[in-house]
Formats: sequence, structure tokens, C-alpha cells
Amino acid sequence: MSALMAFMIALIAVLLSAVTVLTYRLWKLRQGGTAAILRDIPAVGGHGWRHGVIRYRGGEAGFYRLSSLRWWPDRRLSRRGIDASEMWHGAPFPLEARLPGPDPKRTSYGSFFSFNDPDGNTWLVQEVTTRRPGRI
Repeated sequence: MSALMAFMIALIAVLLSAVTVLTYRLWKLRQGGTAAILRDIPAVGGHGWRHGVIRYRGGEAGFYRLSSLRWWPDRRLSRRGIDASEMWHGAPFPLEARLPGPDPKRTSYGSFFSFNDPDGNTWLVQEVTTRRPGRI
């Protein structure tokens, strides 16, 4: 076997491996999930933004970067003791004005939930289904 023939066989094997890995990654990303953009901190300038897909499993979310060739999630996000409330609609305050469940019309900024982080801070989250006019 000549050196050229051995080189061609090795090149074909590498190309087949790359096609297999890329096909698996495409299949993995198309299985579903939520499109997301995460930022690595610290980041300099506009660098550090990562586009990908988040999939939830139990109390953990796995982030799969679009440009990664890893077989496992690139980032794992866990709840770490964060307790979230049930979703409600209506006025957020006073507490008596809250109606259980999401807004029946699913209007933007109409549904809420809250959670407490491990530092004792309370966070209020609103559902946004469409952007307000003039927003980028």
C-alpha cells in the first residue's frame, strides 16, 4: 500500500467521523427544547454570547450550543434551592388581587410568577408573548 493510498483512507475516515458527529449534533438540536441565548461572564465587548437550545429535565436545564460538537450539554443550570410560585394573573399587588393560573387571553405582561433566590431576594417575572410597538 502506497503512502498516498494510506493518506486517502485516513482522510476518508476523518471526514466520515466529522459527518457522523455533525449529523448527531443536528439530530440532538432538532429534538425540541427552547431557543436561548446565554452569555459567558466575564465577557469582553460583544463576545461571550452563545446561541443554542435549552432542554429541561427534572430540576435541571441543559444548554446545547449550536456551534459545539460535544455529546453532552455545554452548560447545566440547576435550581439550587430556588422555589418558584404558581403562575397567576391580575394585579401583582396586593396579594388578594391575584387570580390563579395564567391570563386566559395570554396577553403580554398579563401573567406572573415569583421566586426567591438563596440570598433572600424575591423576583417577579412577567410573561411576554409579543413585544410592544417601537421596541427593538
